[in-house]
Amino acid sequence: MLTASQARAWKVDPGTAPQWFTGLLAEKASRDAEREYRERQADIEYEHRMLILAEKVTRRLLSGARHFGNPDAELIAQDMAFRASKELCRANTEVCGQIDPGPLGDLDVAALRWAGIDPHDHSTWIVHRRDCAG
Repeated sequence: MLTASQARAWKVDPGTAPQWFTGLLAEKASRDAEREYRERQADIEYEHRMLILAEKVTRRLLSGARHFGNPDAELIAQDMAFRASKELCRANTEVCGQIDPGPLGDLDVAALRWAGIDPHDHSTWIVHRRDCAG
């Protein structure tokens, strides 16, 4: 009869374990390695799909597209618009004075436009500084 303490001792020192037990340990290690490999491959494939989708979103935003049929594409566009909003707010230290969207690139402006934000109209901004009256 195999006891738990005996199995633990064999796991610590496989040299004292019977061959059938070391075979089980080897099978488990093999299954764990295969599972880890599949998970890593799935992560890489997901990242690859998201990179391709981000490129498509970029092209569609720059062409003036208003709708995306894919929820992931919508999230990517929202993320781009949010990042551009933060950059717009960061670039304009004096919101009551002249608003300068100068540091924004074409993609930033397109993402803001897609989100309904006019860089020249402070009332449409979604991100504001702490010292901002908006």
